[in-house]
Amino acid sequence: MSELPQGWEVLQLGDISARTSNIVPSKSPAEEFELYSVPSFADQRPERALGNEIMSAKQVVHPDDVLLCKIVPHINRVWVVGVRSDKRQIASGEWIVYRDHGCDPDYLRFCLTEQSFRERFMQTVAGVGGSLMRARPSEVAKIEVPLAPLSEQRRIVAKIDSLTGKSRRARDHLDHIPRLVEKYKQAVLAKAFRGELAPAPSAEQFLAIGVLGDAIASSFYGP
Repeated sequence: MSELPQGWEVLQLGDISARTSNIVPSKSPAEEFELYSVPSFADQRPERALGNEIMSAKQVVHPDDVLLCKIVPHINRVWVVGVRSDKRQIASGEWIVYRDHGCDPDYLRFCLTEQSFRERFMQTVAGVGGSLMRARPSEVAKIEVPLAPLSEQRRIVAKIDSLTGKSRRARDHLDHIPRLVEKYKQAVLAKAFRGELAPAPSAEQFLAIGVLGDAIASSFYGP
């Protein structure tokens, strides 16, 4: 890892990997659970399922746990467990769970979706392909991520959230804007982790990207 900005630290994922407890939901057949399954990630909403509908053992999770999917690892799936409801929160065993991390959970989520992390993550993969491919938790535990001071973490999260909001609004009018925004998000994350975070572009600048395309985008991303 390159030299970090002053006040930043290095966080090794093995230090925050949780030893979760297992649960067999079918033993509580009439109870409704909040299930963080791998398929439900696409909807960004955990499933609500009765115990008798859940056929395999799961792991117990808690609010602000950060979940990193180890199956089919080329798909970028990282999730933060939401606030506690009246349902017990459980998750598939295909998630690596990070707990007591001392981070803004969304900051850690962004760390685990950032391109340089994904490249290292893919080096931990075993299996012959498709659904048989999995990241090896023992190897993932050796990966280090940059840990900003908490105030800086929150500033990075706010900037990325603002960028995502602009993307969502622009998408109603410009079908090709998400590709450009994803490119810019990766640039923001890379600069943030080097301590070079710059002010977010205005809504007018995002419209300019949509109208003028990559020529305008290059003014944000550099040559």
